[in-house]
Parts: sequence; C-alpha cells; structure tokens
Amino acid sequence: MDSTNLTFLNARAQFLFEIGNLNAAEIEFIRIIEVQPNFISLNFMSFLKATQYDYESSKTFAEKSLTYASNSDEKSEAYFAIGQAESKRFQYESAYTAYLKSIEFNPKNVSALNNITTVLDKVNRSDEKLYYFEKIVSIDPSFYQIHINIGFYYLKQEKYQKAVDEFNIVLKNDPFQPFALSNKAFALLKLGSLEDALNTINLSLQYDSKNAFAYKNKGLILIELGEIQSACQELKTAIQLNFTQQYGNEAIDLIKIHCD
Repeated sequence: MDSTNLTFLNARAQFLFEIGNLNAAEIEFIRIIEVQPNFISLNFMSFLKATQYDYESSKTFAEKSLTYASNSDEKSEAYFAIGQAESKRFQYESAYTAYLKSIEFNPKNVSALNNITTVLDKVNRSDEKLYYFEKIVSIDPSFYQIHINIGFYYLKQEKYQKAVDEFNIVLKNDPFQPFALSNKAFALLKLGSLEDALNTINLSLQYDSKNAFAYKNKGLILIELGEIQSACQELKTAIQLNFTQQYGNEAIDLIKIHCD
C-alpha cells in the first residue's frame, strides 16, 4: 500500500465517520490498520471507540498510535486520547499523567490543557486550576469550551450568576453543548429560576442521554418543583449511569431523603 493510496483510504474512512456511518468507518479503518498500521487510522479508531463509549478499546488504539506518531504534535494527540479514555474509565491519576505528557509534547494543546483541569479535583491538585485556565486563555481566547470549567469553578464558589455568564459564553458558540447546559441548569436552580432550569436540563439530556450528573441535576430541580415521584426516577437513572462511582453519594442520599 503506497502512501498516496493510504492517504486516500484514510480520507475515505474519515468521510464515513464524519457523515455518521460509524460501522462502515470502523470497517475501513480496521482494514487499513491490518495492511499498514499508521497514526491517522489508529488515532481515529481511538476517537471512534470513545464515541461508542468503549473507552478501554479507545485507550488501546491510542496507545498503539504512539508507535506510529512521527512528530511531537501527533504524540501529543495520542496522549490526549489516552487521557480522555482513562478519565472516562475513572482512572484519574493515569489520566492526569497522560494529559501532562500531551502538554509536554505540545504546550499549546488547548484541548489537553482544558481536559487536565477536569481531573485536578480527583487527584487532589485543585490549586493548579487557575494556572491552566490562565494558560488556555493566553494561548487561545477563542477556545470557548474552557468557560465550562471556569463556570464550574464558580459553581463551587457558589457564585451562581458568574457561573451562568460563563456557560452562556459556551452556549453562544455551541447552543447544544450538553455539559454547559447541565451546569447552567444547576446554577439556575440555585438562583431560583426553576422553570428555566428544567427547560435547560431537558435540553442537556436531549443532546447527551448518558450524562449521570445531568440526571442528578434534573432530580434536584424536580424536588424543588414538588414533583417527587419524577425526581426519584431521575435520581435512580443517575445511579444506573454510575453517578456514585464518578461523583459520590449525593444521588443515593437524595433518594434516602425523598424516595424511601
């Protein structure tokens, strides 16, 4: 398989991925890898597996892609993919280490800089957050997704209107961003805007139906609205989606108080 043909085949498989034909894209990428393993195919397979919630396979493909990475940017992308997979598998220390390696190979990889802030609380390094926030903004002020993490930072400080303002920056650029919607809904709940909060959390779940934190947030909103039976169902769904493993016992405690 010559390089020209490899470029064409990868481009065709990427096109199938972009139009949402994941099964066909996977078949094409695997066929290429079997004949001529290469960074692009393996990296895309890692991303593809992540979209299927198969994070163990995503990590495996990312690790294999390192062997074929030809420059620092590609190595940075490979470690970024490993970090994402490890974070989704709740392996936060190894995710932190992978993100650090990604940043080492490309100090301007804003995706890695952004994602490392999402695991700092889990590895007892919360004091590093402001450093990474400032780094991202200095590199690329237009990288709007960082405002999700800044907004979440304000939530923890109970500065709810500031949090809403940060999430709105994200939603201005991407109105369907589920994590911005979920966290905005929680901030609206704390501000007492219950109907707006409910509408916002429903949008979040429309665009990501597997977000355990969003189901917990919806449960909280429904409790405040007095819809206890529906709230209990949402909280149980959060637990089924591994809320406890990811975030602690809040959903269980709410069920004990309101549902038992």
